[in-house]
Amino acid sequence: MNNEKTRRSKLYKAYRMAAHARDKANTAPSIAVPPDRKSDEVNRNASLGRDETAQERSFEMERKSINRFIRDLESRGRTYITLRKYKRVLTRIYHALPEGKMVSKLFVENFLYEEKKRTGYSSSTINSALSGINEYMKYMGYGDIFIEYHPHEPREVISVTTEDYLKVLKVARESDNREAYLLVAIFANVPFGVAEMSVLSIEAVKEGCFVPYGSNDPVFLDKKLADELLAYARFKRIRRGAIFRTSRGTPMGRQLVAKKISAVGRQAGFPARVITARNLQNLYQSRIAALRTSFEEAVIKAYGEQLNEEFARFEPW
Repeated sequence: MNNEKTRRSKLYKAYRMAAHARDKANTAPSIAVPPDRKSDEVNRNASLGRDETAQERSFEMERKSINRFIRDLESRGRTYITLRKYKRVLTRIYHALPEGKMVSKLFVENFLYEEKKRTGYSSSTINSALSGINEYMKYMGYGDIFIEYHPHEPREVISVTTEDYLKVLKVARESDNREAYLLVAIFANVPFGVAEMSVLSIEAVKEGCFVPYGSNDPVFLDKKLADELLAYARFKRIRRGAIFRTSRGTPMGRQLVAKKISAVGRQAGFPARVITARNLQNLYQSRIAALRTSFEEAVIKAYGEQLNEEFARFEPW
């Protein structure tokens, strides 16, 4: 157990350093506040009886204040995934600010508006970023600069069947795409988050389990799947650390995983939005639920047969 904690601690420190270097190199173009959106916002505030000064109130945003905020969250037990996500969005806002680095509610709202338009992010993703922004505002003593969350769009439910999953596996196998084959197999058979690729290491697979970030409960791997992962690692000449990596040797991120799974799904004849990590996880959950139901029914049936045998020993009243 101590070895596992030490290993996770080292991984955590390594990926914090990598995330810091990536954030430092990540620059975003400055986003000017569109005049038409600004006037619309002012008119909306006036119609709602809001004070325009609260909308325009600003303060200087500094990199060191972002770092202090992240360290404060870390000391309060926030998970590595959350810390990385909050730091990324705050760093992007910092780089997007014009000279003087004065941040305001209006600027952040327009920044998120442009991000959503450019990337097509869902309201859930934007709201996740907003949680970090609002917490940072409160930490800096500007809790009145609260940015309202975006209403959620109704999410289209796409069901992936076992036959669909097996078809994609077959295509990946026939095209000799071992990486895509294993990615699809993992998300369809293991309760696994797409942002947790770094914890799926050679060391963890050899032990037969891994511990997701922010959890103390291990996730166990089937021996057949573990053997496939280790064989793939040997094929890629990976001896330690994360199994799935980029061309630069860093653990795969969310976007690259989604791209590779979607590509093999399209190769199998499915639209891009069908074969995704989320839908494969939903397939896993539905299969587990069906097995639990079957198991419970079998237990109830077996218990009923046991009672019948016991009562059959006695004459009826």
